[in-house]
Amino acid sequence: MNHRAAAKIDSYSVQFRTNMWDRAAKETIAAAAGYTSDNQRKVRKAQGLCKWCFYMQNDRVGGTECTAQPCGLCGVAQHFSNTCTDALCLQCAVQEQLCKRCGGDAEGRVRRIWKPAWPAPPKSPR
Repeated sequence: MNHRAAAKIDSYSVQFRTNMWDRAAKETIAAAAGYTSDNQRKVRKAQGLCKWCFYMQNDRVGGTECTAQPCGLCGVAQHFSNTCTDALCLQCAVQEQLCKRCGGDAEGRVRRIWKPAWPAPPKSPR
């Protein structure tokens, strides 16, 4: 069993945590208001992001490694300065109205049938 020392609780730590969570709550409420109103729609669309990724997922954490990942549709190599990669290239995201980051519908629509405008990549011989 691992024994840890008791956390030091003093007036500074109480004030620090209280202020930190208060700020986090206010930021979450502001992000939810932005998500609801979509008041930055033009910027979001230009970046090829869905409402969730644009307003709610601003704090992605990635490892410190240069990463290459192909676009999930066209296969073009994408290069990133860390391990936080995007599912699609911007061109495919905009053309297909999908989120560049997560690959979901850019407007949050549930699609029963989806056919990409891009031709299917050739099948590799077995």
